[in-house]
Amino acid sequence: MKLKTDPLVIIFDFDGVINDSAGPGLERIIQLASKAGHEIPQDIRARLLKHWGTHGTKLLKIAFGLDDKSSGTLYREWERVDATNYFPLIPSAKRTLQNLKSELGLKMGMLTSRNRQNLMDVLNHYGLTENFDAIQCRDDYAVAKPDPRAFDYILCLLGAPKDVCVYVGDTLGDLQAAKVAGVRFVGVETGFLKRSDWQAVGLESENIIPDIGFLSCWILKHF
Repeated sequence: MKLKTDPLVIIFDFDGVINDSAGPGLERIIQLASKAGHEIPQDIRARLLKHWGTHGTKLLKIAFGLDDKSSGTLYREWERVDATNYFPLIPSAKRTLQNLKSELGLKMGMLTSRNRQNLMDVLNHYGLTENFDAIQCRDDYAVAKPDPRAFDYILCLLGAPKDVCVYVGDTLGDLQAAKVAGVRFVGVETGFLKRSDWQAVGLESENIIPDIGFLSCWILKHF
């Protein structure tokens, strides 16, 4: 089935939306920090949750109180482990991406705070790369989420105006960036935020879905 309106473009975040890495990722970074001999604040989970979605080195500096060198070393180890010990995908992710491409004929992009080599290792491992028409990683552009200018480059790569784009994310930073950039936003509950959390920050109920397996129905309903 093809959509009958103007071509729709879906842009995805990766972690917490396609990759089931929210909870396990938080625990992994705490374990790696502890193994590296860093002091673990008692409220570390709250600190990490507050800034989750921020680029890795900045997240580590804020959450653990590290200097630039220590946060960079820890972040590189985090990436190394992530690229050799993959988190599973959200169960509906691979099927959904394939259906959106083959059944609805959508153009799809990805905007993520992961570095490119790390991301491509995971996408290639799961056979997802060919689903995306454009991919923007942290090292591809000078600004990153939650700065709304992060969308400038991916929109250019996709050749799409913002009014035909939808961004699917799992963090407040995702919502903030999309909202200011003028891109419609859909929030999933496969990260740390659930329906009540999204509603508390003003996201409309109709734009909250349990996981991306519900995205096809959302698209057909709204477009």
